[in-house]
Amino acid sequence: MTFKKIYLLLFCFIALIGCGNSQSEKTEKDFTNYFFQPDWFEQPKVYEYEFNSTANGIKNTVYRYFEKIANNKLKHIIYDKDFNQTVIIIYEYLPDKVIFNKITSVETWNNNNLVPEKLTDNVVFDYHKLNEDFGFTHTSRIKGYSDVTKYVTRNIKKSEQREFNGKEVNVAIADGKTDIDIKTSSEDIKLHNDEVLIYAENIGVIYQESISPNNKVIANLTRILTLDEFENMKNAR
Repeated sequence: MTFKKIYLLLFCFIALIGCGNSQSEKTEKDFTNYFFQPDWFEQPKVYEYEFNSTANGIKNTVYRYFEKIANNKLKHIIYDKDFNQTVIIIYEYLPDKVIFNKITSVETWNNNNLVPEKLTDNVVFDYHKLNEDFGFTHTSRIKGYSDVTKYVTRNIKKSEQREFNGKEVNVAIADGKTDIDIKTSSEDIKLHNDEVLIYAENIGVIYQESISPNNKVIANLTRILTLDEFENMKNAR
């Protein structure tokens, strides 16, 4: 597996599950409805994202399944372009933030073996922080590598209005960074990405870009599917 493919794979996960800022003042604001909420998914829905790599023109499609499983918990399953499950996430909702309750990797190269990821920091989204860092750290495995640890930091720097699908929506824009430590049998490889994320009110993540020294990957929310529409797509392939 080439590092360009590894980079795209890692970005797809980080984006679907970004830190400096230009403002020094810390302000409190309520961003509760800018991140996926359980009540939005009483009936499961699937978000389709298109990823584009500017360095090599590689395009990829990722599907995110959401289902409310409790008043304060949301199940999130990430599917690749071939509709294989790759990651299963349980989000837990606290009064002031969203955290990872559990992340499970699906090792598609290893008979779909389910492997719980190691979590240390686990804040996915903070409802009230503006110009303050939050983030998470987790360790997983990729075929051919022993451990891949991702240190993710995000910082909401401003809110404004943007056009999305022909409508003006309220958005929160975050800067981010991800430091990746890949361990092999012979060496320790370190990568760094700078990121921008856009969260739309009552929608969730609609855009993310990740910039490395030699590449830029952009992810856009292209459509929201009902579960029946998603199942029909899977059955028609």
